[in-house]
Amino acid sequence: MATSRTSSALRLSRSAVAALRASRYRSQDLALSHRSSEILSSRNPTFLTRTNGACGFGAPTIPTDFSSSLVSTQNFSRFYSASAAASGQISNSEFTEMAWEGVIGAVDAARESKQQVVETEHLMKALLEQKDGLARRIFTKAGVDNSTLLEATNDFISLQPKVTGETSGPIVGSHLGSLLDKARKHKKEMGDSFVSVEHLLLAFPSDKRFGQQLFSNMNLSEKALKEAVQAVRGGQRVSDQSMYRPAIGTSFILVGCS
Repeated sequence: MATSRTSSALRLSRSAVAALRASRYRSQDLALSHRSSEILSSRNPTFLTRTNGACGFGAPTIPTDFSSSLVSTQNFSRFYSASAAASGQISNSEFTEMAWEGVIGAVDAARESKQQVVETEHLMKALLEQKDGLARRIFTKAGVDNSTLLEATNDFISLQPKVTGETSGPIVGSHLGSLLDKARKHKKEMGDSFVSVEHLLLAFPSDKRFGQQLFSNMNLSEKALKEAVQAVRGGQRVSDQSMYRPAIGTSFILVGCS
């Protein structure tokens, strides 16, 4: 396998991936693990036995025969700077169905592009490809052409490293982790009960990997984006997971950070 971006990440084993595909329509929780202060160095360490900086998501209903490598403390701090909720978990129950579909679609977008690290550009692609999706409505309201946005996103994805040969599964990129943290903050600031698509979009102007440059190229300011969000949602609060429209996504577990 040839890739320059997967050495410091935790991965899904092939058997786990097979189990995930078999459970496509099951809803899963992604349990967030914070561990102790010592990195255990091993060629094939057991899944999150003793780590400092390793991070993982796991659903109890999915086999957990994961193989893994360890991530650096630096990457851990980026990924988890704000992600630890009181419950210590990240779950589909904290997202609206459309937003969760977008997160899952990001994994599909990375796989289709032969990229193991799931990042912010993959999430943008997934949101833009949702038929009659909220992201498209918001961008249209902001005066941005969705086709141009998608083309620019696909161009960026095409320039990223690809994986050759077999892989052990998708890896959560550190920038995507940070974006999800930011989306949670927007949810809280807006008095909503669930992370929705608009919260994800509002987090992109803070994304130094992809979002900032994309919006700059599209002449879309953060102020204009916020105004479009308010115009589309009106005075509504996101108090239900089926807000805007129902959506069913693939069940999966993401393990690790890049």
